[in-house]
Amino acid sequence: MFNEIANNLNLWFRGLKQPPYELEVRVTNRCNLNCLFCGNRLYADKSSEIDDLIFKRVIREACEMGVKYFHFCGGGEPLIRKSLVNSLIAIAKNYNRYVKLITNGTLLDEKTIKNLVKINLDELTISIDGPTAKVHDYLRGTKGSFNRICQSVNRINYYKKVYGKNKPKLIIALVLTNKNFDKIDTMIKFAHYKGFSEVCIQPMIIVTPEANLLKLSQVQQEEFKKMLPNLERLARKYKIKCNIQDFYNVQIIEKSSQKDELIKKENKNFPFCFYPWFYCGVFADGTTAPCPDAPSGFFENIQTKTLKEIWYGEKFKKFRKRIFKGQLFTWCKNCCGNKFFENQEIKKILSSNF
Repeated sequence: MFNEIANNLNLWFRGLKQPPYELEVRVTNRCNLNCLFCGNRLYADKSSEIDDLIFKRVIREACEMGVKYFHFCGGGEPLIRKSLVNSLIAIAKNYNRYVKLITNGTLLDEKTIKNLVKINLDELTISIDGPTAKVHDYLRGTKGSFNRICQSVNRINYYKKVYGKNKPKLIIALVLTNKNFDKIDTMIKFAHYKGFSEVCIQPMIIVTPEANLLKLSQVQQEEFKKMLPNLERLARKYKIKCNIQDFYNVQIIEKSSQKDELIKKENKNFPFCFYPWFYCGVFADGTTAPCPDAPSGFFENIQTKTLKEIWYGEKFKKFRKRIFKGQLFTWCKNCCGNKFFENQEIKKILSSNF
């Protein structure tokens, strides 16, 4: 994936415009959980959602443009609009595109699971923040959520065997807090025994009062850093991919809500961010953006223009120019952890190959 993105970026920077590589689709900001660290819980507009037909039109347009990677997520919990999500995934898979779904895992009923396995969903990322119900349910603000996830994962593995499939690849997304930093070893073992292939650790962004109480202290940050070599060995033993190496620099935890400083420090000889050249987001209200963290309404709406018009249009063009000049936006400080890490991977490829 990152090699393809780097190739596209190389073409862009040589003056050859390329379609987006990735389309992220957020069908809703509504959610059935009450996660303590989630800013959308407090601040997102949950009342405005565009019609199913518009979303379906956008997916077809994206496939025709040449988008290769589709990413369905929140906002809120995408499976609140379960029928729509199933339809959108089916459209993208009919074009033989790579499709990823991110979910909190509590709404994966048997019918949905069977359908996702049958249509060859490529990746299913489930948010799990602890290896026990006590830890996970506390952080997710909802009792019973951990047990529902475990039941769903068991069903997924069962139907993969029934239908003779090796997809979807199962990934755990974990938000690092002072309630789970010392349980990553158990999470790796949990992932192994439950059929997951990867654990993606994300630094928590401080956007809620509760999140401020969940951040790691300086002492805990140093304790976690000391654990990393053993965690890497454990991940290798159980053949679980895990981004442990990203946390040797404890600033990624300490400055999780000041990532604009880290971005400027890490990307001195490149544009500060590569996302505007390969990513396009379509959000619940129809707003589009060349950045996952851009606020709703800042760019044009898919209800009034085609995806192609927006992607090659003046507003996205101005945004790219500003980023290329090294001028960040206020929201860059809260850049999502995995996006920050992905930028670093892309930079490494560009540095060595171009």
